[in-house]
Amino acid sequence: LQFLQPVTFDTVHLTFDTLYDDYHDMAHNYGPRVAGMCVRDYRLEIGTPGAWDPVVTVEGNYHRFRVHHFRRVTAGALRLVVLGVAQPGRYGARVYEVRVYHEARPGPED
Repeated sequence: LQFLQPVTFDTVHLTFDTLYDDYHDMAHNYGPRVAGMCVRDYRLEIGTPGAWDPVVTVEGNYHRFRVHHFRRVTAGALRLVVLGVAQPGRYGARVYEVRVYHEARPGPED
């Protein structure tokens, strides 16, 4: 995501695709607990001049919807780096949406 101007935020919502095209392919119909195309391992990075700095790293995800809170940052860009899916080789990563918020939660970083 490239912002028009630097944005201050501390929360990112991610929604991954876990819906198969055919009902018979759905994970609960053939055994696996996790949809094959679900993003398993990923990293959120903020864009700073000349660099990408990680703010969240996740391994072993199996959820469709994730909310990440982190220290407040101001950046001109945010990227999601997908490192793996539940069934590599069979499916590519699919992401429905990325939402960025400044929730202004009180905490030690404020």
